[in-house]
Amino acid sequence: MMPTLIQKVNHFFPLCPSIEAVSGFLSGRSSRGIKELQDQVPHFPSKTVVSIIEEELGAPVNEVFDFFDFEPIAAASLGQVHRAKLKGQELVVKVQRPGLKDLFDIDLKNLRVIAEKLQKLDPKSVGVKKNWVAIYDECANVLYQEIDYTKEAANADLFANNFKDLDYFKVPTIYWEFTTPQVLTMQYVPGIKINRIQALGQLGVDRPKAK
Repeated sequence: MMPTLIQKVNHFFPLCPSIEAVSGFLSGRSSRGIKELQDQVPHFPSKTVVSIIEEELGAPVNEVFDFFDFEPIAAASLGQVHRAKLKGQELVVKVQRPGLKDLFDIDLKNLRVIAEKLQKLDPKSVGVKKNWVAIYDECANVLYQEIDYTKEAANADLFANNFKDLDYFKVPTIYWEFTTPQVLTMQYVPGIKINRIQALGQLGVDRPKAK
């Protein structure tokens, strides 16, 4: 199932963030397949990337950045990330997949119908009453926030401010001048995924402290 889902990711956008969130409760091949949705989804063409950036930022890519790598370093269910340089600063530019909101509008409308059906059919004698429509509304609200990169940028700034006194926290600086709902530009900060235990150990990371 997972290889098919990854290959046809364009048809499953509304489900991808939710599927990723539950990967920790699974094991084996299913868990590994789901985790590929985080950064190993097939990327979209560089021509599309350029078109989105230029439309969002209002200028040609080579005028906005001193250097822009058209090969993404990662691609996920909602967007992909490219390295760039500006005035000597190493950056990453996250670009949203094209037509994402239109797909959300269509698929979430269909899911709303399903939620309403479940609300009517769900037996009330098997336990706590479930409000399927309320669950849908909350999920839909979160998903729409996921595709507004200005909210992600604002949360990054808030997170950085909240933990500014902790020297072992590093939050990338947001470049607001080059950030829109579909393009997020931030400082490039290389790192290692927290689940790569061996690699973290080789770097001497204090895992108990990191917890």
